[in-house]
Amino acid sequence: SIQAEVFAMNNMFVSLLLLLVIQFQQTRQVRFAILGAFSIGLGLSNQHTLIMYAVPLVLWMLFVARAQLLTLRTFPILILAGLLGLTPYAYLPFAGKNAGFGAWGEMDSMEGFLTHFLRKEYGTFRLYSGNDNKHGEQLSKALVLYVKNVSMESMLTIGAPVALLGVLRSLTESLSARSLDSAGFAIALAFTFYMVLFHYLSNLPLDQPLYFGVHMRFWMQAHIVAFAWLGLGAAPIWRLLPPRFASPTAALCTLALVAAQIGLHFKKMDQSSNDYVHNYGLMNLEKLPHNSMLIVKGDVITNSVRYLQRCEGVRLDVQHFDQSMMTYEWFVKKQARHFKNITFPNLVYNPYKEIGYSMELFLESNLDPSRPMFLCGGWYHDELPTDMGGGIPGFKTWAVGACDRIRSE
Repeated sequence: SIQAEVFAMNNMFVSLLLLLVIQFQQTRQVRFAILGAFSIGLGLSNQHTLIMYAVPLVLWMLFVARAQLLTLRTFPILILAGLLGLTPYAYLPFAGKNAGFGAWGEMDSMEGFLTHFLRKEYGTFRLYSGNDNKHGEQLSKALVLYVKNVSMESMLTIGAPVALLGVLRSLTESLSARSLDSAGFAIALAFTFYMVLFHYLSNLPLDQPLYFGVHMRFWMQAHIVAFAWLGLGAAPIWRLLPPRFASPTAALCTLALVAAQIGLHFKKMDQSSNDYVHNYGLMNLEKLPHNSMLIVKGDVITNSVRYLQRCEGVRLDVQHFDQSMMTYEWFVKKQARHFKNITFPNLVYNPYKEIGYSMELFLESNLDPSRPMFLCGGWYHDELPTDMGGGIPGFKTWAVGACDRIRSE
């Protein structure tokens, strides 16, 4: 990876939780349940989708071991362990008091903290704020796409029947025991719960490659169980060989499959020389006049410019304004102090709110011959009608390269 991602750590927490479930089922030692509760809390401070595995696994564990866990001594310890895992959230209100440049939200207020914790700005239990599709509209389509991906791409087709054998083996062993006290049953329950609930709630438009790519990243959580089933299905196959050949053959086949994946996908996935976003940020930033104001729209522009300024110290004289962030009511309260000699005419960039201001007023309030203004990515909201050409009243833009120069009429 060439950037920080939450998914790798989430995969670790999912794997750890599954391991602790198996260890608890095999040993019935309460310490594994306590470690599981702590891991769930800590994992949820990284990514919320862990809850879709945690809920069925916790309910299963409390049911099959209720005599051990639902006691006045043990159950409060489990709750305390889960809360202890969530303590990274306790840092946010302190960090929010002196929010750094580009920091999101208003963490030092109860409303702002809950907005962040519940992801209200995107919609709680939603991936995307720009799609009003009802829940469940894409469920069957998304499940079919997952099956195609895991069987034909991730498992190279030949692994799919072996994984199916692993599923049958796991469920057969659970059914033959005539008991719910089986880690295989619990994990299959968690996998099913995740697959149905996640794809029911997911509202990203899957017909758009960018959003489909975002959606696919959440499949890694399901892949962990799918590949565990692959291993479970392969085990009896290796046992058909003489004992002295079984382990070496299994190791060689595993290495061959990994090598095949590398051979098939390395060229496409090798991003070691990918500096497109870096160069794009430089293209937008480095040729601007001294002390410029750069008003932008779009994540790629914002993140590339912010990276260059904060991490590489490029063009710190340029003041960078993300129009989308300016539309949140916490922006002026938390971010205005980072801008030098900039006037925000009211509390939020929204001309339709009583506490809001228009882009026209923002530009007028910051007109200064020594501080030229530039626009990259277009206006967030046209304040002139389309039949008048759109744009901002009293201002015109001229293309001067990657960005447009903003001038008053």
